[in-house]
Amino acid sequence: MGGRLGISFAAGFVSVVLPCVLPLVPGYLSAISAVEVDRLGERGVGRRIVTASVPFIVGFSHFLLEFLVFLIATRYVRVTPTDAKRGRIRRAERRARNAKLAAVEKASSASTSVKT
Repeated sequence: MGGRLGISFAAGFVSVVLPCVLPLVPGYLSAISAVEVDRLGERGVGRRIVTASVPFIVGFSHFLLEFLVFLIATRYVRVTPTDAKRGRIRRAERRARNAKLAAVEKASSASTSVKT
């Protein structure tokens, strides 16, 4: 899985930095900042683009970080069938122990009622 993920990441990175994608960047920036493409070179527009782009970048980075944490957690914390089976066995043992205690209590209460 790690090899495929690395290859996918590399392919995505290469696709972003290829020259054929660069003409799309002004359109992305104008869509994020609500500034027309014709106004991108004007004075004062850069600040608006940066202030509009920062929340997008922070949100997307947060998503990627959460996804990375999820991948790491699923890699090292696994619920295997044996763990699930152990849980079922423990529950069955607990039920059997409770049933045995209930039977002993019932027998002891029955024997005390017969003696009186």
